[in-house]
Amino acid sequence: IRLTIGRNKDENVVNVYIGIALAGSLLFGYGLSSMNTMKEAIGVEFGWSGSELTANFSYLSTAVYIGAAAGSLSGSFLSKYGRRVMNLCLHGLFVLGGLVCAFSNGFAMLLIGRLLAGLGVGLTTVASPMIISEISPLEIRGANGVRHQLFITVGILLGMALGAPFNFESFFIPTNIYMRLMLGLPAAVSLLTLSVILFWKKSDTPNYLVSVGKKAEAQKLLRAIYKKQDIETEYRSLLAVESSPGSKSMGIFSALKDKWYRSAIIVGVVLSIGQQASGINAFVSLSNSIFQSAGITGSNLSLANVVMGVVNCLMTFPAIWIVDSFGRKSLYVMGVGGMTVSLSLVPLAIISPWASCLPTVSVISVVGFIVFFAVSAGPVLWVVLNEIFPPEISGAACGVCAALNWVTGICVVQLVALFEDAKYTNTIFTSFAGASAIVFVFLIFFFKESKGRSNADSPYLEGRPCADSLALNAKGSVDRYV
Repeated sequence: IRLTIGRNKDENVVNVYIGIALAGSLLFGYGLSSMNTMKEAIGVEFGWSGSELTANFSYLSTAVYIGAAAGSLSGSFLSKYGRRVMNLCLHGLFVLGGLVCAFSNGFAMLLIGRLLAGLGVGLTTVASPMIISEISPLEIRGANGVRHQLFITVGILLGMALGAPFNFESFFIPTNIYMRLMLGLPAAVSLLTLSVILFWKKSDTPNYLVSVGKKAEAQKLLRAIYKKQDIETEYRSLLAVESSPGSKSMGIFSALKDKWYRSAIIVGVVLSIGQQASGINAFVSLSNSIFQSAGITGSNLSLANVVMGVVNCLMTFPAIWIVDSFGRKSLYVMGVGGMTVSLSLVPLAIISPWASCLPTVSVISVVGFIVFFAVSAGPVLWVVLNEIFPPEISGAACGVCAALNWVTGICVVQLVALFEDAKYTNTIFTSFAGASAIVFVFLIFFFKESKGRSNADSPYLEGRPCADSLALNAKGSVDRYV
């Protein structure tokens, strides 16, 4: 996949930056889906069955979300030490988590390994979109930002595909060994990524380099990013952000006292919670249970999972090309509207004369939901969060939004696990449809278009007196892309 345009040597620097960020995104998705495919194999390996297997597996699934929520909050703190430090920490956590899980001898070690992996996932939630946003030219920033979500879906599909052999009657690798190889895969990927980070000396972004006074390095990197020698406008934009009265980082509670910041934070929080309240991670983490409750069993169950994973991955590609042409709001509204309609199909089928077709309708409903999610709420959220928060609150606000995103995911997954019986199918789908409908209305009335704007020119700061001069300076590097 081409990450940036052009082929000169300097541009390889940009490719490496984004490649490192996307390695975390890949492991993010893999961590969400892989355990779902290993449930029975893990039960056999450790002698769990029945209610014990259900309970332990629920704890192991939740551990990743708890770790991710904590990791998201730590992201804003670590960002003060540079994006290189963030990458070293998150991949170090993936290495530790993968090794602990692969060599686990029981529930306690598995739980610790999943918590460590969750911390890595949480850091990735903050770090990858931030790095991609800061290293990408404005005219393709949205497209590059979508690649974060694309690689999450690739990771989800990878976990599902590698887990398929557990459904085979025979496989050339013993099940217990294959299971441990799958658990240890993130450690191998992160070790490879760490080797690149450690031996690649140019591993921070222009924003951070300017903030610590390394202006010559920042200018050199800007020339590589924009593929030209004259980067005065882009450099002036970064200097304007750094020298502005509000350039010093603010905590989330201080930011909430300012009505301009507060409006941006409220939008970010609602969209972050709404993304998970739609049920996406429940479908990824508990797809087997959800499909079984809708009457899908046997080989059809594996097929439904694979179809869901493939659609989720493939339908993220269109967002790469349309996010910078349609605009964030148009794409978001269209996608969430489609999600709402798709999720409503199951409740409507249950109360209709065609209730016997529920298994088929449930697959159509989930696939339709995934299609619309993959081109809107999935990728666009992470692009938007790095555009609507001004630099001084970006770290704290993105961290809080990501943490709330994960906490909502925990609640949704646990509630679905409690109500996975077939009689609750209507309740599950109706709840998800209702949450999506609320976000749809919110987007129409409260979300402001952020396409073609840097975060220094956040649409939620329009009219704020002390932001006017900064916005004018930053806007000079943006106008030609709108």
